[in-house]
Amino acid sequence: MIAKHVPMKATSKSDFGGLVRYITSAQGRDERVGLVTVTNCNGHTPEDAAQDVMLVQSANQRAASDKTYHLIISFRPGENPSAEVMRDIEEAVCAALGFAEHQRVSAVHHDTDNTHIHLAINKIHPVRHTIHAPLRDYQTLAAVCERLEVKHGLEPDNHAARQRAGEARARDMEQIAGTESLIGWAQRNCAEPLKAAASWAELHQIAANFGLSVQARGNGLIFAAMDGTTVKASSIARELSKGALEKRLGAFQSAQGGEGAPKARQTYEKRPVPSRIDTSALFSAYREQQGTRATRRKVELAEAAAKRRAAIEQVKRIGRTKRAAIKLLGGGPVVKRLNYALAARSTKAAIAKIVAAHGRERERIASRNSRRGWNDWLQEQAKAGDQTALEALRAREGRRTAPNDALHIAAMPTAAHPAAIRQDHITKRGTIIYRTANAAVRDDGQRLHVSRGAQIEGVVAALRLAHERYGDRLAISGSDQFKALVVEAAARSAMPITFADPDLEARRQNIRQEERARDRQIIGRGDRGGAGVVGRNAVNGAGRDASATAPGRNGTFRPGAVSAGGTNAGTGLAAGGASIAAVGIGHAQPARNGHSSAGGAEAPSERAVKPNIGRVGREPPPESRGSLRDLSKLGLVQHAERGSLLLPRHVHSDVDDQKARPDRLVRRDDDRPRMSDDQARAADKYIAERNAKRHIGMDIPAHRLFTGDHGPLIYAGTRQIEGQKLILLRDGADMLVLPVDARSAARAGKLAIGEPIEIASNGTVKSKGRSR
Repeated sequence: MIAKHVPMKATSKSDFGGLVRYITSAQGRDERVGLVTVTNCNGHTPEDAAQDVMLVQSANQRAASDKTYHLIISFRPGENPSAEVMRDIEEAVCAALGFAEHQRVSAVHHDTDNTHIHLAINKIHPVRHTIHAPLRDYQTLAAVCERLEVKHGLEPDNHAARQRAGEARARDMEQIAGTESLIGWAQRNCAEPLKAAASWAELHQIAANFGLSVQARGNGLIFAAMDGTTVKASSIARELSKGALEKRLGAFQSAQGGEGAPKARQTYEKRPVPSRIDTSALFSAYREQQGTRATRRKVELAEAAAKRRAAIEQVKRIGRTKRAAIKLLGGGPVVKRLNYALAARSTKAAIAKIVAAHGRERERIASRNSRRGWNDWLQEQAKAGDQTALEALRAREGRRTAPNDALHIAAMPTAAHPAAIRQDHITKRGTIIYRTANAAVRDDGQRLHVSRGAQIEGVVAALRLAHERYGDRLAISGSDQFKALVVEAAARSAMPITFADPDLEARRQNIRQEERARDRQIIGRGDRGGAGVVGRNAVNGAGRDASATAPGRNGTFRPGAVSAGGTNAGTGLAAGGASIAAVGIGHAQPARNGHSSAGGAEAPSERAVKPNIGRVGREPPPESRGSLRDLSKLGLVQHAERGSLLLPRHVHSDVDDQKARPDRLVRRDDDRPRMSDDQARAADKYIAERNAKRHIGMDIPAHRLFTGDHGPLIYAGTRQIEGQKLILLRDGADMLVLPVDARSAARAGKLAIGEPIEIASNGTVKSKGRSR
């Protein structure tokens, strides 16, 4: 765990509200922002908290330094502490810095390989209005991080400062940009030969061989590259400082120039940091594209400037024409002076408008043609589907910590297939973050890591992705709870995968056998379409008779005897006089003329035995929920001695009247509000968005769709999502969302927010006794 203060270089640019917007903005990524916490503020949302903080900061007019403290707490790759642990870490770090009573907003980010927390802290005390700036905060942060790592069992980091400021900045640049710094290049290539030099002449000779020159600067020495980049000699190695060299070699001596100067065998240039693969072709394409962008930017800026000059010249020409017209029209001095002033004002306003438009155009050109860093360019190409760029990101040198709950490759796949799950983000280490139903799946090329909120739906999505990418044989690592969840997900989803661990594979097969046995029981039930009666006694019994009863389609019960051994077949009478007999797990078939018979040796037909049939008690499919109309779509058959009966759709070939006359009396009017697909989609999108923000800690009530089941309603406003009008209705602590047409939305908009409102069963708005 590392905690680092990010100082603001320009105090005038410090903005607490802007920092809060940055750390709480999703930036189009579902997995960027996690838990958001507001502490010691009157407001409960980040926006309200930012207003409170800026109000407190305005009360202190004497402080000239930055009033906002930006802190980042980062964890090792693969570490994802719980919300309680993160909260304890945040409180402990703030207390150690002296900010326990200060206002702050924190947000957990998951869009990189390292889970990290951003803290925006108000340095102004909310009561005393005095500023607090921690002294030597880096030492305090190192001490508290070491203590918290031991307390929460986190992997320890090196908190001792072993690098000078220049070295640390160079290393940060290499990690962020992905290109070599002069300090890093010199340390890897020529530091040892330079330290072994026995004289100043030899030192200058070795430096020249690497395209460097040693120069005196102030009280020390610098190394200058051929492109003009310079670094302090002591930043490369402490043995190369001026003091250390003069103790060993004597007083500093400048290089002796001449025609016989050696030609450099190796020179520094900004190239990618060392990698496990050859990235020369990619880097050439990168440099070519960056050069093209620079040229295109120059051309577009010149065209925009020419367009601005032409527009201004035209406005001035119009102004001169106006002045000439005023002169010809004549009039008194006061009238002329007034007309001249109006003409000048309109000219200035037009020119100001042109200049503002030109400024916006320059910003668009700069954004469109901005230079990208090497790592940023690789990310951009990888998101566009370039597999070579993705491999270059993953091949960067550096130790990786294997995550805990992960699906590994048991055997190297022969080919990689594109993933069907939507990609949320690609990190600078080449980790692809996928967003599933309720969990995030991370793919680093060797494993799939189920990182957050792993429920069975998310694990099923991860297994499907692993099967698509890596084949049908997987290895599982992680906690016992995670392994059990993976085994259950693999068995329930019936995917053609196996586990490398024999114990896990045996557990998966046992669950699959139980699932198949349960499905066979359900298929044999008489209430699933008259296919037969099979109960637990029929499955578990061996050589003994067992009887079972099943409800008939007309509400009565059909008694029947089932013989598990297959030798004794019992008979019984159904409500309509038909007899049903089953032998073993045979299925009774309805016979002609309303009778049915069964034979123990006859195998069930493909029509009677349906694979993957739903269990009793499960919810209907989405298209059938909340609707009674589907019931009347079943086939109808009429018998002379009885009324109409509803039959399952697969028995039409076994009855005399295959094309029965439809009975419209079965249908019932439905006066409930009906919504179009666009309205339902818009409502679902809005509800999902608001509930997602609620789950990350924002003070937002639970949103759900209006279904007619509610208490007293309060009008809470109108929203427009994807062109569809939605009415918000507060029902106690919940917020109901009702899609309406434009006219209904306009009528509801006449009500004041907070006013009681009545909604009829068909979705119309009632108020004050009148239908609106």
